[in-house]
Amino acid sequence: MQAILETDKLTKFFGGLEAVSSLDMAVYRGDIVGLIGPNGSGKTTVINMVSGHIRPTSGRVLFKGQDITALPPHLITRLGVGRTFQLNVLFNGMTVLQNAMMGQYVGAQMGDWEDIIPTRLTRKKEVAVQERAMGILESLGLSEFKDLDVRRTPHGVKRLVSIALALGSSPEIVLFDEPLGGMNAEEIDKTIGFLHGLRGKGTTILIIEHNMRAVMQICDRLVVLNYGAKIAEGSPEEIAEDADVIQAYLGSKHTIT
Repeated sequence: MQAILETDKLTKFFGGLEAVSSLDMAVYRGDIVGLIGPNGSGKTTVINMVSGHIRPTSGRVLFKGQDITALPPHLITRLGVGRTFQLNVLFNGMTVLQNAMMGQYVGAQMGDWEDIIPTRLTRKKEVAVQERAMGILESLGLSEFKDLDVRRTPHGVKRLVSIALALGSSPEIVLFDEPLGGMNAEEIDKTIGFLHGLRGKGTTILIIEHNMRAVMQICDRLVVLNYGAKIAEGSPEEIAEDADVIQAYLGSKHTIT
């Protein structure tokens, strides 16, 4: 079975520091794969290279067998790769609904004249965009916030809006960078359920997350980085008992739970 996403000897140096070292990783369609490791282990650098936000020093990124290493972020998004960020990257001054709509414009098929002079077709598309955005908000439990300026919403809601924004482009795979950060227990449980539902609809997920209890519930397989290098890969149960992983996280003999 061909992977939907692969990294081949992916490497990144920042000056003399090797942030990611010759990473080979495969994510298969329908998987939920966790990319985990201690702070500073290179996880977000991997996501940034996969999504085109930074260029690797060497190595390749393949999406459905196509080399996307040199493509800019907007073209990678159009191919079917969505992502969220550690920090909430939102359109401040817009409502929650408008933010959810913005993700769809990445793949909008509108010409220059249509952008300037509204037509019946563009108005029809606008209605379709709004309806789809409302569907995404409803699936995330955000309908009641749709008319609020996103700046006035709680942190947990902002995190969910960033997910709605990523889903607007109808991605085949979503790269989640700490989606549960700052959420309360109820919000975490709802988001875990949403991620499982998203996979159930056919979306593949690669997730960075420090909440290990959540990772164990969400993921089918884990890839563990330490100092930029992959030190382990396997099921959550296997990783929880891996001596190298335990040493990297805790520095002594413990069990990860």
